[in-house]
Amino acid sequence: MSLVDSGNKVALVSDAGMPGISDPGEELVRMARERNIPITILPGPTAGLSALVLSGFPGRRFVFEGFLPRDKRERADILKKLGEEERTIILYEAPHHLADTLKDLIEYLGNRKIAIVRELTKIHEQVLIFDLESAIDYFIHTAPRGEFVLIVEGRKNEGHSETFEGITIQEHIMRYMDAGLSKKEAIKMVAADRKMAKSEVYKHSIDIPLDKGE
Repeated sequence: MSLVDSGNKVALVSDAGMPGISDPGEELVRMARERNIPITILPGPTAGLSALVLSGFPGRRFVFEGFLPRDKRERADILKKLGEEERTIILYEAPHHLADTLKDLIEYLGNRKIAIVRELTKIHEQVLIFDLESAIDYFIHTAPRGEFVLIVEGRKNEGHSETFEGITIQEHIMRYMDAGLSKKEAIKMVAADRKMAKSEVYKHSIDIPLDKGE
């Protein structure tokens, strides 16, 4: 800030994306505001919005989370909230953390649809549309390269309230088991029906025997 304090005009330029969006440039802007230093902006592209448009996912309402925190407790708190989020979710991720993030997403959000966008505006730009289970499997066999934007569909409630009104999760599981599915298969189906993580559905199945005869 010494250059600014001395009366110089200073420009902030980012090597990628929009300065100040998931970027330490926001600290410089905050400091300038606190000192009543005039600021203007020349808008530029942001990876999150560009990826959202490329994904084809609903863009009227969305939530931008940027990079998830690495702290396990803070990360879990945010993921739990995102599990209830009905808007499209935008996340950033580095290649060496991608696999762990995809596993966390399926644990807390269930098997939702996801667009994985990499290397935006570069020669190796790629948009992959999966469900989360397929995405995890894909990156077991394909090494992640480049910087990633993850566009995750929001939780869908339409049509489910009437179908499952008045029925508990445990009863829902048992209906599928009565129809001939295994307990494991029933849990997976209920998780898909209710857009819940399988781990959450499993908690409601602990008292249900593996087979009706047990």
